[in-house]
Amino acid sequence: MTGDTVPLKEFIERIFDERERALDITAGALKDKLKEMNEFRLQLERERALYIQTKDLTPIQDRIRKLEDRGSNMDGRFWALGGTLTILTTILAIALRYWLR
Repeated sequence: MTGDTVPLKEFIERIFDERERALDITAGALKDKLKEMNEFRLQLERERALYIQTKDLTPIQDRIRKLEDRGSNMDGRFWALGGTLTILTTILAIALRYWLR
């Protein structure tokens, strides 16, 4: 054993010890990462439980559609009323012009 020389057995044991420590560190980091991933997964599941289901949404969509249809019908009625009043006003103005001459 001169200077930098080390017996082969010691050298191999040191390599195995270093690899074992590296594996322990990596295993700990992996365990922490998996724990974080599981927490994130649980958070997503809790959030998904708060989402509205399609079966619950259908009656609401139907009510909204009915309200939109009513609004469209009222718009159409007001257009028809406006057009009718415009025509009647025009006819009355023309009739009064010729009648009052």
